[in-house]
Amino acid sequence: MQQNNGVDPAQLAAAQGKVASAQNALDQAQTDLGSATLKAPFDGTITSIAGKVGDTVTTDPKNTSATIAANQTFITIDDLAHPLLQFSMDETDLDKIAVGEKAIVVFDSLSHQTFNGTVTRLDPSLNTSSGYKTVTGLIQVDFSAASSASTLQEGSTATIQIVHAQVTNALLIPVIALHEAANGDYAVYVVGSNGQMQLQTVQVGVEDAVNAEITSGLTEGQAVSIGNVQTK
Repeated sequence: MQQNNGVDPAQLAAAQGKVASAQNALDQAQTDLGSATLKAPFDGTITSIAGKVGDTVTTDPKNTSATIAANQTFITIDDLAHPLLQFSMDETDLDKIAVGEKAIVVFDSLSHQTFNGTVTRLDPSLNTSSGYKTVTGLIQVDFSAASSASTLQEGSTATIQIVHAQVTNALLIPVIALHEAANGDYAVYVVGSNGQMQLQTVQVGVEDAVNAEITSGLTEGQAVSIGNVQTK
């Protein structure tokens, strides 16, 4: 008996079965293709591959037939534009560093260039080095502005400066000009036009080992003494 405009129902069913089978095969092929594509968790450069064409990789620790075992690193990807620099500093400077602070980095092998960095980790415990307690951690260096001729090898050494605080258009005086009073206030000896010294209280802002910011108590152009002052 012929139906469906003369098409044999049995032949139609067989043809539809082939279409469904082909669709299933296509779906499986697309799934396999997606599984065969590895997506890196971040932009970077492949620096090593522990395998070759034809090797099999497994995530099942019980699978001993695979070429690459479950606990073996298969592909290593490095972010060469943002290398990590391990640093150490004396424990007395612990209060001067925190995660997120900026750093200025100069590598010994690239001494003609200065790089910016960010403190990304402070280790939870102190280390002992040559009898001294040190703070250790990691700095992520921004290497994206490096010249094309610049190369950085693993194990490179560098000098770092941690930017604990930063101000612009500040009034600075030498730290050695400051005199601390018993109550914690600061003062300086201002040199008058007649050469006489006058003690003047000042407010101190950011300071480093060399200079101190004066937020009030002095004006630009005033001269201060950086030596010992004899008073009568």
